[in-house]
Amino acid sequence: MGLDVPWVGEGESYTNELKWGTPIYRHASRFSGHRRLMDDESIRQSCIGWVESRGGATYFEEKHWRLGLNEHFHAVADKKPMPFRYETEQEQAERIREGLVRAKMVLETRLNKTIQYLCYPYGNACEKAVSISKEAGYLCNFWCDVDEGLAARDSRFYIRRVKDDYLMRLPGKGRKSLTEIFRGKLQRRIRTLDLY
Repeated sequence: MGLDVPWVGEGESYTNELKWGTPIYRHASRFSGHRRLMDDESIRQSCIGWVESRGGATYFEEKHWRLGLNEHFHAVADKKPMPFRYETEQEQAERIREGLVRAKMVLETRLNKTIQYLCYPYGNACEKAVSISKEAGYLCNFWCDVDEGLAARDSRFYIRRVKDDYLMRLPGKGRKSLTEIFRGKLQRRIRTLDLY
């Protein structure tokens, strides 16, 4: 579904259409509080080229593909004085603000309504995102995974949202029993497709 594909910087923009060999680093929602890693595009391009020269997608059929690609990555990265940098806290705050303000503006324009409520993508956020959401004009924030300490505040900025499975309990066509919902959750977990 493309939900767990990381985005990488390409010049002044970002893409999640990754070429074979693209190094993938730990990734999380923009609002989770982790500062974004800015990698060296020349290292990325070198890894992509290295994989292409070995057959592209078929290279990953080899038994020890990870070892070879890892060795190539370190051989290139170790020659760079500064192969990575993390965005500053100020850059992080600016990007969170930009995302929240832009989303609000786009939705208000398309729906012709005032947007006051924010459901965090992937269901989580950090204190910085909450603070910026207030500045951006949101009146409430909805989370999937609010830590108990935050939830205890009983604040409109720490509201737990119902996971979509339970919406199927609402009256109407397609209504499901709790047994059906739990069975579906269990089947998803067995197949490791649980999104959150």
